[in-house]
Amino acid sequence: MDGTNGANGSLPYDEDAEKGVLCSLILGLEKVADLCKQRLEPNDFYSPAHRIIYGLLLEFADEEKPAEFHLIKGILKDRGQLNEIGGAEFLDQLYRFIPTAANARYYIDGVKEKASFRKLILGCGKIMKIANETTLSGDELIIRAHEAIEEFQSAFHPNGKNPWVADLENSLSSSAQLRDLELKPREPIVGDWFKEGDLGFIFAPRGVGKTWLAIDLARGIASGHNVGPWKSHGPQHVLYIDGEMPPDAVRERDRTLGEPCENLVYCNHEILFQRTGRILNLTNHELQNAILETCLDFGIKVLFLDNISTLVSGSDENKGLDWEMLQPWLLDLRRRKIAVVFIHHAGRNPREMRGHSKREDSAFWVIRLERTEEIEARVGAKFISRFTKCRNTADEPCAYEWGYIPSGDRTDVSIRQMAPIDVFKRVVQDGLCRPTDIAAEMGISKGYASKLAKKGEEAGWLIIDGGTYRLRELKPVEV
Repeated sequence: MDGTNGANGSLPYDEDAEKGVLCSLILGLEKVADLCKQRLEPNDFYSPAHRIIYGLLLEFADEEKPAEFHLIKGILKDRGQLNEIGGAEFLDQLYRFIPTAANARYYIDGVKEKASFRKLILGCGKIMKIANETTLSGDELIIRAHEAIEEFQSAFHPNGKNPWVADLENSLSSSAQLRDLELKPREPIVGDWFKEGDLGFIFAPRGVGKTWLAIDLARGIASGHNVGPWKSHGPQHVLYIDGEMPPDAVRERDRTLGEPCENLVYCNHEILFQRTGRILNLTNHELQNAILETCLDFGIKVLFLDNISTLVSGSDENKGLDWEMLQPWLLDLRRRKIAVVFIHHAGRNPREMRGHSKREDSAFWVIRLERTEEIEARVGAKFISRFTKCRNTADEPCAYEWGYIPSGDRTDVSIRQMAPIDVFKRVVQDGLCRPTDIAAEMGISKGYASKLAKKGEEAGWLIIDGGTYRLRELKPVEV
């Protein structure tokens, strides 16, 4: 809980953060103790019980003792402090407060921040008290106030040194050291274009078939089965968070696409609301941390988020600054080798994602889906998949035509590789008419684009007019 400096005289504190630090120490004493020693003093804990347990856990770390329940309980009892902290029941609750020590730094920062605020408030109170001592001269008041300011300044930089300095110095590598540093390569997830820790986007206009491809891809990763032409390097644990579709529609697509898969876990917005009353909003930091901890607890390697429009509320898609509400969380997931796939809508220009382009800056790949034909009664989908960005491969991945047509208890899936001339025709049909623009769109040379144009002209469906191209209009057949 967060305390506030209200009428009852309480000062800011974060009970959950304090318990999080202590439980992180219990779960990972060897790894977490050094970090705690660098950042926290016992008095940084607001709760007297927490101060006692923190000091004892640091003693255990120094003596290389395991933080076992019966040992901690025994020493507290011998020292007459067990009842002071709330008894064995309180200690038992503390041991089960969080399931992993992975977020220890987050809890440490929370405790330190509230401790700094308390020192600041107390320091300001001291200055007010000094100012009310009318017996002091003006110069003496200023000197005493400066002394008080220096006291609470140390709360933000203990020992006069910014704690970031030691962390930065510890992580510096010279050019020679960097070359000798052992760096584990990122493992592939799908083909050679999707690797662990990636941030990827699948986008298209409404109703084209984004979710069909996303669920099929999630199932392939989870089961280790190839997805069309793409080789799956699974099986991997996958979490699919759906913020738009009704649960029966998700279930139906998952069911007709193949056998049940234990490695694929769904979180549907309607089921979550029915069971808990909660609403999914990825700008909520508590939800971000909960998703991160869930991924760590279940060994999730790929996180699907379907889709940005329904899962991200309270932000303006056209403002790059609003994307910063998600960026730190996404980078944290990347550092932990958890890949994220966003499903998103196209903008007014169907060749581009809706919203600010800043979201693409940190993406490793972006797939655009283009409708090929309407499906009767909006059952199933047919579309072309094309990469508009791909960092992981030197060559542009191929374009494919996909079909997802439900047929009784199964969905018939068809995949056909698009020939370069077919892709060229689609690009011209979409409105690009200059060889330079077409080459950039297709990831080919300008010369190759010109060769494809010649083939289209010879086939009779393309007109080359100076330096531009356009499709030939077919004359209606007379009856």
